[in-house]
Amino acid sequence: MNMGTSESEKRIRRLLEGFKQQDELHSSFKNHFIQSIFRKIESLFPGHDFGSELADHILLFAENFISCTESVIDKDNNYPEYRMNEEVNRMKKLIEKLPVYEHEDVLHKEAKKSIVKYFPEVFELSAQGFRLLEFNTCFFNQGFMDNFYALDKPVKQP
Repeated sequence: MNMGTSESEKRIRRLLEGFKQQDELHSSFKNHFIQSIFRKIESLFPGHDFGSELADHILLFAENFISCTESVIDKDNNYPEYRMNEEVNRMKKLIEKLPVYEHEDVLHKEAKKSIVKYFPEVFELSAQGFRLLEFNTCFFNQGFMDNFYALDKPVKQP
């Protein structure tokens, strides 16, 4: 009976170690993502101060990119092809209806660099998985752009 407890404890330790590694990956991703997006915004809007709200929006942007990337990787590994096709088509229709913002492509490209750096699994996605990831990141990029442009008008620093 003691052996069962020992095996159970080993499984729990392995599970907890997996959670710890996942937390460390997410933390590193967020730090890199926030710094790279903030630097890109500073280069696009030199001399402007968007206030402390910008940091909150970039953090949410990073968390959304983590979530959608992990979700797409899981779906690509587990969904049947017809379900992937349905989701890709739904997202494509949604993305086509979204407004276009100045600099949205620049920020989207910068944000995707973090995915490639921290989630090498994206290189193994199927064609539909890659399309779904692209549409999902476009969707969350759009959400960030909505929030970004809704911030108070940037104020030129003296």
